[in-house]
Amino acid sequence: MKVLIANQDLVSELVPMSECIGVMEGAFKMLARGEALLPLRTMLILPNGQDLMGLMPSYLGGLQSVSVKVIAAFPSNYGTEYDSH
Repeated sequence: MKVLIANQDLVSELVPMSECIGVMEGAFKMLARGEALLPLRTMLILPNGQDLMGLMPSYLGGLQSVSVKVIAAFPSNYGTEYDSH
């Protein structure tokens, strides 16, 4: 099994916007044909009540692939040396 962790720079490099439109069209077609599973995202709100982590899993049968988008948001980092996402 291969695992790829793609940050924003790598995604932009691998799938330029001109290609992304076609890729998204294909994904939406798989979804319409029932070949994709996209459960509701899971949100974990941290004890401070404002920071969170979101998990968005998916399965694309046409590609026989699974993926998960993970995002963490820390609004308390605004104005500090740390990123908010």
